[in-house]
Amino acid sequence: MASLQFVLGLFGSLMVGVGLWLFLPRGVVLTRVPDGPDSWTIRNDSALPVRIVSVTEKGINTYDEQADKFASIELQGCGCFDGEESTHGVGLCLDDEVADTRMYSMDLSWKGTILPPGETLTAFVGNNTSLQIRYRRSGWAGIFERRYFEISGGV
Repeated sequence: MASLQFVLGLFGSLMVGVGLWLFLPRGVVLTRVPDGPDSWTIRNDSALPVRIVSVTEKGINTYDEQADKFASIELQGCGCFDGEESTHGVGLCLDDEVADTRMYSMDLSWKGTILPPGETLTAFVGNNTSLQIRYRRSGWAGIFERRYFEISGGV
């Protein structure tokens, strides 16, 4: 009888542990880079890869007069090759030089980009602009997961 209780307790603990592992958030850590006023480092600080769902920029340069509001524009390509900012004052670069050069030269979308554990991005966000990155865990464990963070420039 005691061994049955032990096995049931072990099974219950295992199921709770697996459930917590599947549904607790995995971290992407946003830290300020001290050497530049508009620079940010974004690091996948989780043990699992992260898939970028979208990267949008919004700011004074994206104002739509017809709709009388600020439009969110999907960021295409690197946008900050060799430290340059895009025309809207926002740039995002992979720290992996080969992948970053590929993103820049092919003007690829950030949608679907996978950041392996430990991978970092560098974001340049100018005054009166913001950058929003939507992401989830890569693979089947992140199917129902949607997370985002926003960087406001000039703050």
